[in-house]
Amino acid sequence: MKLNKRFMLHVAVVLLVGLAMVGNAHATKAQAEREALAIMIVASALGYKIQGGIGSHYLKLDEIDGVRYLLHKGRDYKLVVGGCNDAYDLDLVVIDENGYVVGKDVTYDKRAEVDVSPRRTGEFYITIKMTAGTPDGAHFALINAYK
Repeated sequence: MKLNKRFMLHVAVVLLVGLAMVGNAHATKAQAEREALAIMIVASALGYKIQGGIGSHYLKLDEIDGVRYLLHKGRDYKLVVGGCNDAYDLDLVVIDENGYVVGKDVTYDKRAEVDVSPRRTGEFYITIKMTAGTPDGAHFALINAYK
């Protein structure tokens, strides 16, 4: 099993280097998806199962987008948002059904990730805010995984 994890981490590093080398002249939804997927590749090597994309949208500067999503008790979730080249900073916040923040990433980066382990199954509100980027906006992609 140790060899398998080591191999998966090696594959993840190779893929991350490859993703970093891929360039594009225009900011696109595909760039945002690659940014989010880069984190998820490493997460999958650590035992997370990628559940899928929750969505990809377009945000203007200082705009907030959100989605309600069902999370299950007994699972550890990793929520990741990635922005295209026009997004310089995206913030990700997870709020429970009672309005309490249960996870957030407000670092300065076009990628953000939050780990959440719900105490009970319920609907959570996931918000994404672009706090820095080009004035006309940028694409983002939100992906989740669990273990």
